[in-house]
Amino acid sequence: MNYIQNPIIPGFNPDPSILRVGDDFYIATSTFEWFPGIQLHHSKDLVNWKLIGHGLTSTTQLPLEGVENSGGIYAPSMTYCDGEFWLAYSIVYACRGETWMATPAYVVKSTSIQGPWSEPFPIGNFGFDPSVFHDVDGRKYVVHMIWDGRKQVNNFGGVVLQELNPTSMQLVGEPRKVFAGTHLKGTEGPQILNKNDWYYLVVAEGGTGYGHAITVARSRSVWGPYEVHPDNPILTAYLDETSTLQRAGHGFFVETQNGEWYLSHLATRPIYPEEYQTHYIGGRFGKGYSVLGRESNLQQVEWRNDWPYVVGGKSPQTQVIAPKLPRHSWPTLPTRVSFDSGPLPPDFQTLRTPLTDDWARFKVETGKLRVVGRHFLNSNFQQSLIARRIQHFNIQAETECTFLPTLPHHMAGSSSITRLRVTIFCN
Repeated sequence: MNYIQNPIIPGFNPDPSILRVGDDFYIATSTFEWFPGIQLHHSKDLVNWKLIGHGLTSTTQLPLEGVENSGGIYAPSMTYCDGEFWLAYSIVYACRGETWMATPAYVVKSTSIQGPWSEPFPIGNFGFDPSVFHDVDGRKYVVHMIWDGRKQVNNFGGVVLQELNPTSMQLVGEPRKVFAGTHLKGTEGPQILNKNDWYYLVVAEGGTGYGHAITVARSRSVWGPYEVHPDNPILTAYLDETSTLQRAGHGFFVETQNGEWYLSHLATRPIYPEEYQTHYIGGRFGKGYSVLGRESNLQQVEWRNDWPYVVGGKSPQTQVIAPKLPRHSWPTLPTRVSFDSGPLPPDFQTLRTPLTDDWARFKVETGKLRVVGRHFLNSNFQQSLIARRIQHFNIQAETECTFLPTLPHHMAGSSSITRLRVTIFCN
């Protein structure tokens, strides 16, 4: 028997939006303030995944200068209809301690997953995590969480639905609130699935910490009312502090060619202080460090009485039975990269601005990348920083660098970044 080993996409790859087109599976993941935006992954068997590129590659699609740390692209949604891929996304400009959040939302489209992707079409500014639902009658809807910044109310105000004209790409009518969320609160990441004449609303709830979860509700009408799953949430690690995968939530369903169902979701693999490895002193729940970030995972799903259930229970599993599909592996990305030719491999990203010749230039004849300094790492605008994700707990990283400073504030070297405010800098 073959198995899926979680995480399927290790390292900082949260909010996996999954779909199948023919014999191909695709996942889109969040990139926050990193450029280019929205990582796109490809699989033939749900076991082996390959990073194939990004959906947002220009500053007209993704203007990130000034975006705060952990702002930018939250939870994109990827769909496919009538020969076109659709990416719905919001750009979060004000997110830390703000009453109201600036979160303009857009859609880009392409006839190929490899692009080119269209210029963005605006689809509202209710909150973050938009998606587009393509109904069986040809109508399209924008599905959106509401951010309500007023005090003394639940800021996560539920889910709204609004029709989208696919010809003009204009919103039609007024947005209508279709779901208020559950007692778990923190309702976000809404997506809709149509199956057997039921509309299934799938949302993330419980916040992005250790109480994270996936909630499912259903209705006979896309406009609701939506009935919550009888054993909600369908996925969470909140009930199992011994699980390797924690903070599990935010995902969507996919069906294989053979009728097998799976649920994508994010989770982390916390490491714990030594005393919690051997003794549960008051329990170790919430006391670990998720140094690799939130990663992409899959769980097997079964349907009972037209409700989805995760096989094996609510708690996420690291090993999951794989679908009955031929195995298809991919060449691994290089672990050693020289700069004797461009462009860089797709797993390299820059911070907020694209890699351009005015600050980073390949010198093919010497096998070097010439980088011109700009802002310090604490700036939200223009840093000369090129990075790749850490995907393993134990790594060795080396960079050969020639650097001739003439002033005290001239800096160059390597950084290990957990968040932009938590940085180890070596020069």
